[in-house]
Formats: sequence, C-alpha cells, structure tokens
Amino acid sequence: MLYLRFSLILLLLTSYSHAFEQRECLLKEFSTSMERFIDPMGIFKLKLSLEKKNCEITVELEKYKIVKKKWIIDVCRTPVHIKVGVKMVEVLKRQNSCQIEENSEYCQSAQELIALIQDEGLIFAEGQKENLSSDHGKFYCSYGLFKQYLYEGVVFDQQEKLHLKVEKKELIKEPVADKKNEDSSSFPGRLESSHEF
Repeated sequence: MLYLRFSLILLLLTSYSHAFEQRECLLKEFSTSMERFIDPMGIFKLKLSLEKKNCEITVELEKYKIVKKKWIIDVCRTPVHIKVGVKMVEVLKRQNSCQIEENSEYCQSAQELIALIQDEGLIFAEGQKENLSSDHGKFYCSYGLFKQYLYEGVVFDQQEKLHLKVEKKELIKEPVADKKNEDSSSFPGRLESSHEF
C-alpha cells in the first residue's frame, strides 16, 4: 500500500515537471505542421503549419491544394490586430470585445483561426500538450497565446515577467462636477499587469 502511494506521488511529480509555463511558451521559437486526409473520400489533404519567431506567430492552411489562408499575429504588438492574407495582406484591428462585436471581420477571423487550431492542431497533432517540444505542445502554446491576445487584448512583453492587458472602455459623458471624484485608474485604454495564462 505504501509502495502504491509513493508510486502515485512520483508519477504526479514527473508529469507536472514536464509542463511548460507561459513564459517559456512566449520565449521559445519553433515551427510545426500537421496534415491529414479529408473528404471527399479521403483523397485530398489538409495541411496546417505554424511558425513562431519571437512574438510573431504565422499560421498557414492549405486545403484541397487550392484553398490557402495565412494569419500573422504578433502577440507583443499593440494595437491588437491580425494580418490576414497569402499574397495581399489585410490588417484587422480589434475594436471591442468579440462578445460585443461578434460579427466584425476581426472577430470572425479570430474565431476561425482559434477554431482551426482547436479542431485540427489540438486534435490531430502528435505528442502531449505539456511538452513544448512536441507538435501538440507547440499548437497548445500558440492556442493559449492566441486566446489571450485576440480575445482578451493581452499584449505580451518578452523582456518583462508580466504581460500587459489593454482595456478598451466606452467613454461616457459625465457632468463636470463628477469628474473631480473620478479615479485615475478608470482612464480608458490604461495598461494593467496580469498573471494568468
């Protein structure tokens, strides 16, 4: 019984020791790809490739040999935006939360990219998500960075241990008398530090 408990504790410790942290994910440079056969009748391929250099992550999709898409996201750059396009690049800037403006081009492109990483990269890539040297770990690392940058407006900094969160608040006209009591922390567009991943 004692041996069983010791083995279980040792197993838990070794499984957690291989998990990567957000900082390691942000600093690591890597590239990976996965491909699989798709319908009709499994004669066509879907290829998803991902390359991370510093803060810039490039995702390319090739489907049926003719459909090609490319997204470039720099998770350390403000304003929060997505570069979309293979030859001609279009820049889509985040205006508001996607909960408010879910039909904007930015939100649709962000949702398409995150769904693609989820449905293809996280499901079909080999390896374990806790291992940053595995294909699955690389997709998982990028997925976490994308969700925070694209949905929450978190702008990362490779030099700092913390990352910055850009908040966009609506400006509300208030009487002049109330502005004296306004707290400086409610300034629209302020940067605040956050620790979550």
